Amino acid sequence: MALSGDRDPNQFSFRVVGLVTPPKPGGGFPIWVITNANLYNKGGSQWHNRFIKFGFFKYKEPWYKLTKEEQDKLMAQNAESLRQLGGELVMMRVSIWASEDWLAWGVEKYPDIEAVQKHANNLFSWNWFEYIESKTYLGVEMPQA
Repeated sequence: MALSGDRDPNQFSFRVVGLVTPPKPGGGFPIWVITNANLYNKGGSQWHNRFIKFGFFKYKEPWYKLTKEEQDKLMAQNAESLRQLGGELVMMRVSIWASEDWLAWGVEKYPDIEAVQKHANNLFSWNWFEYIESKTYLGVEMPQA
């Protein structure tokens, strides 16, 4: 880590603001809330602060008990939340024909980590995860050599 204001050219800087999930007895990893994440290129200038989320999803049994209108409302809330936070659904693809584990996969783009966190909070407030099972990965674009 660089001292006295000098920036390490390959530095990933962030500020941890809280512990979401404490480590489980006997193993597991804690989940930390991170904000103000920035990446810097070899020249020391900031090169990216947009976050990409890749994920798999499938519907849970309660989804099929919702009316079509309720399903459409949840999907519309998801899209509107993403839009309001400056995010973007880059693509969504059906994959059930190639994988029995997941119905589909998709890629979302967020302007910053705060937008990722706010969108996740919105999903929780709508009980999204009662209806949708997902597995997601968060990252940033790879720097160019």
